[in-house]
Amino acid sequence: MDQLVKSVQNIFDRYAPSRREAVTWMERGRLATEKLGEFIDDEDMVRAALVLPAAFASSERGLMRAIGHDVGRPALHLVHIAQRLSMLRIISEPGFAGSGASEEQVGKATQMILNLADDFRPLLLRMVERLVTLECDEHSAGSPEHAALCAELRRIYAPVAKRLGMGELHAQIEDALFRSERPQEFRDLQDKLRRILHDSQDLQERLHTTLVTAMANQGIEGEIQMRVKSLSSVWKKMERKGVPVSQIYDLLAMRILVNTRDECFRVLNLIHDQWRMVSGEFDDYINTPKPNGYQSLHTAVFAEVDKPVEIQVRTHEMHVQAEQGVCAHWSYKQSDLPLEEKDQSHQRLDWLRRMVLDYQNTGVIAELEEDAEAQAGNLYVYTESGGIVELPAGSTALDFAYHLDDETGLRARTAIINNQSKPLHTRLSTGQVVRIVRTAKPRPRPPLIWLDPSAGFVATQRAREAIVRWFSEQTSDWRQRNGARTLKVVLDRIALAGLPRDTLLARCQSTSLRQLGEALSEGRIGIGAVLAAAEQLLEGGDGCTGLLTLTALREADLAAVFECIGNRAPGCPIAMESDERDARRRIRVEFSDLPLRDVQAMHGQLNLLMHVRSVRIKLTEPEQGGGA
Repeated sequence: MDQLVKSVQNIFDRYAPSRREAVTWMERGRLATEKLGEFIDDEDMVRAALVLPAAFASSERGLMRAIGHDVGRPALHLVHIAQRLSMLRIISEPGFAGSGASEEQVGKATQMILNLADDFRPLLLRMVERLVTLECDEHSAGSPEHAALCAELRRIYAPVAKRLGMGELHAQIEDALFRSERPQEFRDLQDKLRRILHDSQDLQERLHTTLVTAMANQGIEGEIQMRVKSLSSVWKKMERKGVPVSQIYDLLAMRILVNTRDECFRVLNLIHDQWRMVSGEFDDYINTPKPNGYQSLHTAVFAEVDKPVEIQVRTHEMHVQAEQGVCAHWSYKQSDLPLEEKDQSHQRLDWLRRMVLDYQNTGVIAELEEDAEAQAGNLYVYTESGGIVELPAGSTALDFAYHLDDETGLRARTAIINNQSKPLHTRLSTGQVVRIVRTAKPRPRPPLIWLDPSAGFVATQRAREAIVRWFSEQTSDWRQRNGARTLKVVLDRIALAGLPRDTLLARCQSTSLRQLGEALSEGRIGIGAVLAAAEQLLEGGDGCTGLLTLTALREADLAAVFECIGNRAPGCPIAMESDERDARRRIRVEFSDLPLRDVQAMHGQLNLLMHVRSVRIKLTEPEQGGGA
């Protein structure tokens, strides 16, 4: 580790704006590794934590490449995922610290974080980095940046840490927020608790020994857990009850887990025989469960004259339900984590929590399979202005456009995703920034290919219904003529006009080209389905052989062109010619054994790119093999 620290420090010295900044990166990196060591023993995590503060502070690409050689690819991957968690724009907005971000926005931001994390470790890295930053930046208290950091920890990471079962981390975050925002009250309460709990460790050991002996004499096997209440929890309880610290009876707390319901009450009797009860501090949630189903016995006793101790007694099964089952779900909905009624959030958090529990039990980072339901959840992307849009998984840029409003969808021509031009059928991923480029035509109309499922332009019912609704508002005669004209162009384009029309219409359950055209315009059948029927009529039923040609007006559009071709005709040879007089690129693609619907989908997608012209497809007869 010492050699790694020395090597990383040399890299920091080379890439930091100043020597002072390089020292700061290392100091915070070492603090992060120390804090992380309290929660996880994983070499890749330690390496990632060492360089994480620098990764967040610097945008220098050379820094990350240099770091990668020292920390290794697994650690660098964890850093990259943690960096993605930091890119949530809503969190960096000044309004996030105040009333500018609604509970719904915070909920969506939290869900984005959960979706971006491929296991719990990047989440843990990010939470530790935020905590270290807060503890090291107390001099910036009162600034907008400090307020936003506190809000990020309070509204997102503290609730997530609690829900993932990281109780100690949750307590540290809450204490750090308390110390940062109310420093005088924090110091006063800290002094009082230090006096009250000056010998708490010895007291806990005596309590533990006494109870273990008493339970063993009664033949009761159980697990005893001890904890000291955090400063922030004590303060919140004092505020809530309006009482001084001397009237808080759970500064020291004990939880006893046994095997049966009967043993719960036997242990309770042992406790009350051994120590004097605190008046009014007994609750039987076993016979009278809480509304969320929570079951446990709660009591408080004076272990010594002025040392009250809260004790909970429950079965192992009750404890699992309280921590992971229905009780936890219910409290999650009622708590400050702003994701009420979000089943997907529960599934994703529970999946991550299972990873945490598995690591705590085995010391191994297991690669757990995600539930199918969790995989089929929602995604979250940004608008250009920083708003968050929630869409079903698998949604495209065109779905995004129609989600904004029907007019944006109708006028959509292409998408700018993370500052790169992309076709409208591009599938979106959580965390992307999406902008729609709109056509200036006075009366735009949606291409019929948008309704073709095989072309993949829309995945949401909302977008599809909006497109169908636009066509339904046109006259029946217009729909028939438009659909028939589109179909004829498609068939002519791929040299299929000579197919037996009556047979093709029959396969498409239509009696005329106009009737089939109206079905296309109403979305009752897609062009892909028509082409699939045509494909069956081809002799032999094999795929198509032919030539695709087009002209790209700008070099910047080539990536989108190659993406379309690669998706529909992978592995086909591509030839490109450039014109010395301008930036145009002429592209030729020879394809073979390609299904007709893929040929048409490729043509439709390319034809809708803003700066692509003269898209042509010509089918040819496949060469026949020579005889012996």
